[in-house]
Amino acid sequence: EVEQLQDARRSQGWHTCAACGLFISPAEGTRCTTCLVEGDERRTRTVAQLLFDAPWLGFRGTAELVSGLQEEEYERIRAQLLTRWWAVLMGAREKGRLSADERERLIASSYVLLRSNVAPEDIIPATVRGILGDELHDLIYGK
Repeated sequence: EVEQLQDARRSQGWHTCAACGLFISPAEGTRCTTCLVEGDERRTRTVAQLLFDAPWLGFRGTAELVSGLQEEEYERIRAQLLTRWWAVLMGAREKGRLSADERERLIASSYVLLRSNVAPEDIIPATVRGILGDELHDLIYGK
């Protein structure tokens, strides 16, 4: 019975997902929805990690390292990270202290570089202070 169903589907153009082997309709392309979503999530995590570790790469540099990355997707991930990081930084400012592991220092560094689109060797203290504001800057880096 299962073989008959599979044969009928094959005759209608159904094929197996290139990633997991699940039978999928011809309209789904080469991968099933689950595998497409997993691939997108994996790419998003990879891009987010690159933006944290090397925010100066920009779209072109990141796209060279992440296969299939589109500029719209890059900008969406970039905007989400900037929003999330700013919320963390504002939380520290409101508390008037950094967390025990002082992760806000790393976040602030990546935030400033990603927001300014300036290479680390070209960043100047006034840019950092201008982006973070005096209160947050002094909290993170001292006066």
